Amino acid sequence: MAILFALALPAMLGALALCVDVGMMYLNWEELQKAADAAVLAGANRGLPYDAALATRTAEQYAVMNGVPQNEIVSINVAPDDMSIAMTLRRDVPYTFGRVLGLASAPVTVSATAGIQSAQAACGFLPIGVPCNASAPVSSVSQCSGSGYNTVESGGSMVQLKPFPNGQMSMQGPGNWEPLALGGAGGQQYENNIIYGYSGPALTPGATVNTETGQIVGPTFQGFQQRLENGGQTSFISAPPEDTSIDAANPQLVLVPLVNFASPSGKSGAEIVGFQEMWVSNVDGRTATISGYFVNQVPGCSIPQAAGQNPISEYSAVLVQ
Repeated sequence: MAILFALALPAMLGALALCVDVGMMYLNWEELQKAADAAVLAGANRGLPYDAALATRTAEQYAVMNGVPQNEIVSINVAPDDMSIAMTLRRDVPYTFGRVLGLASAPVTVSATAGIQSAQAACGFLPIGVPCNASAPVSSVSQCSGSGYNTVESGGSMVQLKPFPNGQMSMQGPGNWEPLALGGAGGQQYENNIIYGYSGPALTPGATVNTETGQIVGPTFQGFQQRLENGGQTSFISAPPEDTSIDAANPQLVLVPLVNFASPSGKSGAEIVGFQEMWVSNVDGRTATISGYFVNQVPGCSIPQAAGQNPISEYSAVLVQ
């Protein structure tokens, strides 16, 4: 029996090594792969296509947050066109039973790539349109142009929605100050859309929405106050966080539609030409003027476009590999 046991021992140890050590390698591979996937998606969400350095820093931060030490990050590379980011991670997993067979460790290597595509639809809109009239000069349409938005990460300055009436040039048309009747007209519907975001069907560029007349001061201010309260805040934080992705549930992060108002008169239709995430830094209680910054944040509720790019629309981040 002793002789038979001695002869069978290498095979038994090999079987244990196969079950235990290979199992540990698989668990480590799964952990690294999930961390890499989350990291590149965060990097694409936060920095691409405008700030490759920010995308790289964000991906690195998210990898570390998910339990990956710095020395296990082999590389983080943003594509030359700034439309995708790739990460490679490597970990040496020590053997337990394999040491008896002379095996010390084995490398586990994973890679992940995330890219961005124009979003073909999104939901949760703020019921206020940002003027984006293709025929108007950039200076009069809140930085909206065919080449996209100037965000705070790329040196963009503060913009305003619903500017306080100061003459005819402040209005988009008679009685129109940029509010939209998403899901129906009326102050209560408008206020609910501010608090929760428009909950109707996803809106796509090219869709026509109805305008809401008037400055609607009370519902605007009250809606944002309730939105802050629902998010656990009592006041606005003036500037968006730097270098890290903004929590999609942050009450100051809103998705605004870019609208070609085309000088509406009263309640009339206006075309959505795109959408952009915005950090609301303040709402004036007397005038309901909304101040904020555009940010490179991918909407939490967006559907990527299969092909082509809309240069004035927000993006969706997707795993490519």
